[in-house]
Amino acid sequence: MTETVTALTHLEAAEELIRGERGAIQIVGRALTPEEERRLAALAEADAAITVAVGHLTQTPCTNGKETISFLPDGRYAFAGITFAATLRVDTDVCGIVSGDVFALAGETQEYLLSFRTVPGKTVDGESTELLVIGEDADGQLSTGRLEILSHQDRVATISICFDEALRGFRPNHAEQMTGRHESTAMRTLGIEIEHEIGTEGNPQWTFNGRTLDITRCFQDAGFDVRRIGHASEIPEAPGVGWDSSQLHGLMSDYAQASLDRSDWELHLLLLSRAAEPRLLGIMFDSGRGDMNLLPRQGAAVFQDPMQSLGPTWRRKLLQTSVHELGHALNLAHPFEREIGRADSTSFMNYDWKYMGGDSVARYWQDFTFTFNDEELSFLRHGRRSAVIPGGDGFHTVPYWKQGDGGYVPYKPDRPTSAFSLQLTTPDNDGIFNFGQPVLLTVTFHNHLLRPFTLPPFYLDPKAGFLSFVVNRIGGSLSPDVGAGSVFRPIVMRCYDFDPATADTIPSNGSMRNNVNLTYGSAGFTFAEPGEYVVTARLELRFQANDYLTMYSAPMRIRVAYPKTDDEERIGMRLLRNDIGCYFALGGSDVLNKAESDLIEIEERLQGKDEYIANGLVANIRRCRAINTAREFVSYVDGKYMHRSANPAKARSLLSSVGPAMSRFFDPATADYTRAMLSTEDENAAK
Repeated sequence: MTETVTALTHLEAAEELIRGERGAIQIVGRALTPEEERRLAALAEADAAITVAVGHLTQTPCTNGKETISFLPDGRYAFAGITFAATLRVDTDVCGIVSGDVFALAGETQEYLLSFRTVPGKTVDGESTELLVIGEDADGQLSTGRLEILSHQDRVATISICFDEALRGFRPNHAEQMTGRHESTAMRTLGIEIEHEIGTEGNPQWTFNGRTLDITRCFQDAGFDVRRIGHASEIPEAPGVGWDSSQLHGLMSDYAQASLDRSDWELHLLLLSRAAEPRLLGIMFDSGRGDMNLLPRQGAAVFQDPMQSLGPTWRRKLLQTSVHELGHALNLAHPFEREIGRADSTSFMNYDWKYMGGDSVARYWQDFTFTFNDEELSFLRHGRRSAVIPGGDGFHTVPYWKQGDGGYVPYKPDRPTSAFSLQLTTPDNDGIFNFGQPVLLTVTFHNHLLRPFTLPPFYLDPKAGFLSFVVNRIGGSLSPDVGAGSVFRPIVMRCYDFDPATADTIPSNGSMRNNVNLTYGSAGFTFAEPGEYVVTARLELRFQANDYLTMYSAPMRIRVAYPKTDDEERIGMRLLRNDIGCYFALGGSDVLNKAESDLIEIEERLQGKDEYIANGLVANIRRCRAINTAREFVSYVDGKYMHRSANPAKARSLLSSVGPAMSRFFDPATADYTRAMLSTEDENAAK
C-alpha cells in the first residue's frame, strides 16, 4: 500500500510539471510553431498516460464478488483510454446535469469528436451510476446512449460510454472504457486577457453582499476555472471621435497576446473610454489580423465614459456590462429577445432598460444579483463544446433557451399593423449587383400614426440586434417563406444604453432611415453565388408600454449577375476571401493590409485611366478606402504605438470621382452619407 501511495505521489508531481509546461506553451501570445505544436501534443499524450496509470493503481476492489460504487462528486474529470480521451462534468448541485466531451487520441494530437449530456428534463440526483445521455458529434449527428460509472475511489474513477447510433469515432452499441480522475470543482476553464486604455478602469469591481466582485469572480461563480492570460498593457487614448469598429478590430488584432488563430477557451477584453457611436456601451466582435480563419466570438470591448453619468454606481454598471459582453462571446443572447421571452430575467445578459418590458431600470438593479439565469448557466457549464467555446459556432446559432417555459413575453403575436411600415431600397440599378459587388441597402421606418413617435436611431442598426434580415436564394435550397431563410448576422454586435434625450422624434407621416451592409457577416458572404435573392427586413419594436410587436418589410428581390468574362469571374473569386469581406464590413482597416492591397490592384485593373467611375465594385472600394483614410488609426506594431493621422485631402480625392454616379452605385442612405462625408472633407481641405 505504501508503494502505491509513493507511486501516486510521483505521478501527481509529474502531472503538475507537464500541465505547467503545457500552460507555458499555450500563452506564448502568438501562433505556435510546428515544433511547439508537436511538444504540446506530446505533453497532452503524456498527461493522458499518467491518468491511465493512476487509474490502474487505484482500481476499486470487489467485496464478495460485488462492487459497491458511489456516485462521482461534483466537478470536472479528465479520462483517457486506449484510443479516446474525455472530459466529464458532474453537476448535481447547480444544474442537475452530467456532460462531457470526447476526443480521439491520434498519435501526438487529440481530435474533438463529440459532446454529450444527460437527457434534458431529467435531473441527475446522484443516486444511479448508469445515466441516459444524448450525444452530438462534430458533424451534427445525434444519438442516445448510456454513461456508466464502473468504479470510483477517492478522486479516481472508471467509466464506460456507448451510443445507440454511430457517431464520429464510435461504433453503435460499443462501450468504450476510460479511467480518469477529478481535476477541479469548476466545470470548464477560461482564460481572459484584459487590456485597458490609459485613464480607464483596468479591473472593474463592485461590492455586493459583502463580497468584492470582479470579472474573474463572476465567471468563477458561473462554474469556470478562470486564469488571466497575456500581459496587461495600456492602450493609448482614443482618437478624437472615439473608437469605431474598424479601429477596435485593429486593437484586438494588435494587442491580443494569446492566439486568435484557433478555437480555444480564451477571451480578449478591451476596456476603453468611448466609442464613436453615441450611447454605445459594448461590442462583441470577431478578430484576427488576416481574418482568414472566420473564427467568431473571440473578443469584446466596453466603453466607460457613458456610464460615468450614473454617479457612484457607474462601476456596478461597468462590471455588469463587461461580463455581459464576454457572455456574448460565449454565445449567450439577450434574454429579452422575442424568441427567448425572458424580459423578466435578472441575468447579466439583460438590459436594465429592457427589464420587464421597459421603464423598470431601478427595479432591475434592485433585483440584480450578479448571476446568469438558469438556462444560461446550464449552457455555459454543459453546452456542446463548439457551441460555447470562443471561435466555435456562430453567434446566436444555438437555441439553448427552453421553449414555452412561462417566461415574461411582452411581444404580441405577429400581426399586420397600419401604425408603421418598413421599406427596403436598392441603388438605382434595378436591384442588379455585379458579381462580387458589395450589397448595401436603405432601410426606412415610416410612422403612419397621427402623432409623433420616438425611436432610438440604433434600432435601425442590425448590429444592435433589433433589426434583422432574412435572405432567401430563389431556386436554391431555401423556401421563399421568410421563416425558412437564412438570418444575416453582422460580424460586430453592439449593446447600447437607452437615453430618451438621444432618441429621434419621428413626426406623423415622417420617417427615419439608415444604410445596411449585407455583404459579409459572421457566416461569411451573404451573396456568394450569382442568382436571385429575396431580402426581408424584420424589426422588433416597442410600440407602447408592455406592447411590443414584430414588423416586416415587403420582400425585396435583388439579383447578383453572373460574370460576363473569365476575367470578371477570376476577380469575383478573389473577392470572396474572408479578409476582404471583413474589409468591406468595417469600412476599411489599417490592419487588413493584404485585403487593401489586393482591392487597390483590382480597382486599378477595372478603372484604368478613366477619370470617373463606371463600375459599382470600384465605387465601393474607393468609398471604403476613403472612410478609412478619413479616420485616425491607433495601432501597435512590434511593441510600439503607431498613430496615423486622418488624411482629409486623400479621402476627398477618393470620393470625388464617385460623385457623378452616386445614386447608381449606392442606395439612397449610403449615397447621402457619402455626399455628407465628401462635403466634410471639402470643408476640412479648405481649412
